[in-house]
Amino acid sequence: MDYPRSAPLQGPPSQPAGITPAAVPSTSPAVEHEFVGPNGSVDCPSGYACAGVPYSTGALVFKFYTYGSYALSYWHGTGFVANVQTGGAATRLYDGNGGAAGCIPAGVGQNGINWDPIWTIALTASHC
Repeated sequence: MDYPRSAPLQGPPSQPAGITPAAVPSTSPAVEHEFVGPNGSVDCPSGYACAGVPYSTGALVFKFYTYGSYALSYWHGTGFVANVQTGGAATRLYDGNGGAAGCIPAGVGQNGINWDPIWTIALTASHC
């Protein structure tokens, strides 16, 4: 899935004095990620699964490539997953108890994902 960029990528704005910034969303193990501003869009490369989580005035977009499980820290709000993996590979979402919370098949993008109950993203070779 290609999402044309409508604005250049930019870093998150600096915080005014006396304001504590929100915790930065992250994954373990760490994966490539970038900040996309409010007018930006995402290019998720073939073979990847990309997930966006709200941050500052835009979103942090994480690009997952290797099969396995990734623990999510400070992922809150509503975001998206674009699964551009090949060969029927799935992107699976799990809650804090390890229960299945969603599965996005290869070639599918899904908006409106509530990240609050999601604690893990897993890339698997098996279909949804």
